[in-house]
Amino acid sequence: MNTLSFPASVPGRDIVSDYTPFNTPFEKDAWKRCHKEFVTEASNRTGILAAECEHNIVNANPALFINVVALAYSRIVSQAEAAEVIRKGLTYAVEGANQLKKNEVVYRHSEDDLNNWGYALLQQGKIKQSLQVFKLNVSLYPSNWNVYDSYGEALLKDGQKEESIKMYQKSVELNPNNDNGKKMLKQLSN
Repeated sequence: MNTLSFPASVPGRDIVSDYTPFNTPFEKDAWKRCHKEFVTEASNRTGILAAECEHNIVNANPALFINVVALAYSRIVSQAEAAEVIRKGLTYAVEGANQLKKNEVVYRHSEDDLNNWGYALLQQGKIKQSLQVFKLNVSLYPSNWNVYDSYGEALLKDGQKEESIKMYQKSVELNPNNDNGKKMLKQLSN
């Protein structure tokens, strides 16, 4: 592919995934540079970053892909056909955005949902799995004092006293009225 050139007379839309398919900094930079060079080689090319997408952009963000294609197609057909193509593309985008929101709600977990799951795993003796759930809860809800308190409890059950203390400290920092956190910090300092 390095020896081939794309005709400058052909308009191009370079839709690039936000996450590169490469691991090393050199490969990532080369990949980004390649896409940038392609777009800047001709004035009729556009670079589009598909945010939060991996390589399979068509499946990850179908509304983006379809609208880019619809917009490009609308430029080569009659005005009446172009208006219809754009209308259909916008309709699809609206429907796609609504469906995406519905899917997010179905798969979204509240702090309480994750905490309950973490405690269920703890009760089953699955400490490592519970730690992962509590850690996820902390990363999703970093301003919630209770998630740190729960993570601290799980860390302590796993024998990670120092990390547990850090979580209880953060919990009390976020909620100075957290009596359980204060009690645990007092016990752990003895």
